Amino acid sequence: MRTDEWTVRVRHVLAGAALGAVLAVIGCFWQAWPLFVAGQNLPLGLLCAVAILWVGCSAIAAISADAWGPLGAAAGWIAAAVVTSMSRAAGDVVVPADLAGYGYLITGLIVVCRFSLQASVTSTMKKTSQESARPSG
Repeated sequence: MRTDEWTVRVRHVLAGAALGAVLAVIGCFWQAWPLFVAGQNLPLGLLCAVAILWVGCSAIAAISADAWGPLGAAAGWIAAAVVTSMSRAAGDVVVPADLAGYGYLITGLIVVCRFSLQASVTSTMKKTSQESARPSG
């Protein structure tokens, strides 16, 4: 593999990780935002946070030509989500241990894993079809 291919892959991983981390921090702060309708607490923040994460992962998967961008986004999202869900020395926590907090962590993990898996399978299928199209000999 050539050096310029590795440079592109590293850029995709770093860009994906940065986007994933930003999306995780935004989502961790938004997930607890409620909407009160007729006395009921609806998880509007959770839905918005997951929707933004879905759009961001779709964008990085579309921009990245291989699986490295979405894998970087998944790694960045997981790292930032774990850090924001830890309690601090002062007792502060960004993602509380309630339904909205666990809901965001679980659905967010499903979203980033879905895009990473899809990108990996698509990349593998492209490589396989390119190798089978080469003339043997």
